Amino acid sequence: VRHLPFEEIQEEDRRVFEPFAGCASFLIAAMRRLGELLPSSLTPADRHRYFVQHLSGIELEDFALEVANLSLMLADYPNPNGWRLYQEDVFQGEMLGKELYNARVVLCNPPFEDFSKKERGLYSNLGFVQKPAEILSRVLNKPPAMLGFVLPRVFVSGRAYKTFHKSLRQTYESLEILA
Repeated sequence: VRHLPFEEIQEEDRRVFEPFAGCASFLIAAMRRLGELLPSSLTPADRHRYFVQHLSGIELEDFALEVANLSLMLADYPNPNGWRLYQEDVFQGEMLGKELYNARVVLCNPPFEDFSKKERGLYSNLGFVQKPAEILSRVLNKPPAMLGFVLPRVFVSGRAYKTFHKSLRQTYESLEILA
């Protein structure tokens, strides 16, 4: 998150989305980064309102979603809750498309495993067997201004990810891969 040039995006357009939010680690890092760029004249209530409007995430697991809400509340203490965190299956629900439509920055640490045979039967619209490849594909259907993705090492040389290398080069003028 520190490496992304948020300052290149207009203040009102700095909408950050985290599918697979987990405990909201990326959203908290984005909150801190966005907070550094906000005018110091904003009141705490205005800053909180800005964060609530500009940060969103999806998480399927009950416990992780609760931890994410609490983590965001603690990071923005003493402000109240109100975070836009949705409990949903990223691969099946509607919120992924809605949030990707508005997001200018997508931060993601997807599960690295392949879809199970049962999951492949459950999801009718899969283009890839690998969960990271599938979510990256969906994000790149409407590419945000910036991406921060944690991907398996096979991303660099694996056949399943080759199609993304060209797409990423054509979409983004600056790429940084850390291993």
